[in-house]
Amino acid sequence: MSNKNQSILTSVKPLLRAVFSLNRLIEIDKGTAPLLVHTIPDDLIPHELFDSYEECRTTLIDVDAEVKDLSIEPPRKQYLLDVVSALIAQADEGAGADIPYRKRVEQFTGLPGEMVSRQKIAQLQENLSIELARAGYHGSLTKALNDWREQTAIDPNTFVAKANTLFTQSLSETRTKVVALPEEATIEFQPVHGVYYRGYSDSAGPYRAHITLNADLEWPMAALKHVISHEGCPGHFAISACRRKQAEQGLLPLEERFFFANTPVTSINEGTCNLGVYLLGWFDSFDDLICLRSDLLRSALLLNMCFLFHEYGQSEEEVVAYYKENGAVSEASAAQTMRFVKHPLWHTSNPHYWHGTNRVFDAYHRCMRENRMDHLIQCLYREIHTYHSLGLALGLDS
Repeated sequence: MSNKNQSILTSVKPLLRAVFSLNRLIEIDKGTAPLLVHTIPDDLIPHELFDSYEECRTTLIDVDAEVKDLSIEPPRKQYLLDVVSALIAQADEGAGADIPYRKRVEQFTGLPGEMVSRQKIAQLQENLSIELARAGYHGSLTKALNDWREQTAIDPNTFVAKANTLFTQSLSETRTKVVALPEEATIEFQPVHGVYYRGYSDSAGPYRAHITLNADLEWPMAALKHVISHEGCPGHFAISACRRKQAEQGLLPLEERFFFANTPVTSINEGTCNLGVYLLGWFDSFDDLICLRSDLLRSALLLNMCFLFHEYGQSEEEVVAYYKENGAVSEASAAQTMRFVKHPLWHTSNPHYWHGTNRVFDAYHRCMRENRMDHLIQCLYREIHTYHSLGLALGLDS
C-alpha cells in the first residue's frame, strides 16, 4: 500500500467491505444511501459486498476488537471506537433487533437519548422573545417572530440572485478568512420545491457541490446567510473539500476517509456548519441574533418532535401542534419539519443539530478565549471527529 493510502488498522479492508455493504443494504431498506462522502481510492473500493447485515456485524465486531487493542493518540482511538460501535448498532437494527428510539440515538450518534427539558425550551423561547423585543417587534413570541419574518423576508423574485451572490461571496471569503480551498472548488445552486429540508448539499464531482434550497419557504436575509454558509462554505462543501485534499496528500488514513450518516461524526459536522456565519464575519446584526435564537429553538424542538413521534407514539397531528405551539412557525415550516421527523434515515440523527451546535460553539468560544483558533480549524476541517473525540482533541471536558 502506498503512503497516501496508509491505514492504522490491519483490518481496514474488511472494515471498508462492511461500510460499503451497509451502505447498500440501508439504501435498499430506507431509500437513502447513508455513505454521504468518501475518498477511498477506486482500487480499494470493495467489489464483493456482504449480502446480509449479520455478515457486516460479524466483521465489525472483529474490527472493534482490533481498535480496542490499538496504542494510538486518544482522540483518534475514540473516533474509531465511536464510529465502529455506531456501525455495529446499525447492523443490529438492520438484522431485525428491536431497538427503542432513544437507544438508537445513543448507539448510532453517541448523543444523549433524551428530550430537551421543558425548562430549557422555555429559556430558549424567552431568549428569542427578548431579542425580538430589543429589535422592536411587539406582542407574543408568535406575533413578533411572524412580523420579523415578514418584514425581513427577501422578495421571492430576487431570491435566486441574492443566493447566487452569497454563494460566490462565501467561497471567496472562506479562502481568505477560514481555510484554504482548492482552486477548482465550485458551487452550483438550484432552488427546489416540495422537499423536506431547508437546504441540502450534494457532491457533483471532486471539489464541486450541487446545493439546493427550499424555495417554498420564507427567507429572511439572516436565514439565507446562515443556510448558505451551512450548506456551502465554510460548511458542508468546505469540510468535504478540505478532507478530500487531506486524503489526496496522504494525511488521512483510510479508516477516516468516509462520512457515514447516523454516526457520532454527524453532530460535529452539523455544528461546524452552523459556525459558518461566525467564521465568515457575517454575524453582524439583530436579525442575525434573532436567526441564531430561532434556529437553536428549532433544533431543540426538532429533537423533541422525533422523540414524541418515534419514542412516545404521538400522532403526526399532535407533533405538528407541539411544534407550532412552541416554535411560533408557519404551516409550511411545520409541514417541512415533520417530513424531516418522519424521514426513514435522518430521523435517528436529527438530535445532532442541537447537541452538535452546542458542542462546536463551546469549542469555538473556548478556543477564542485561549487564542487556539488554528487548533480548532485543524480539528474541524483537516481532521475528522466525533462528539467525544473532539472533546479529547481540544480538552473540552477537562
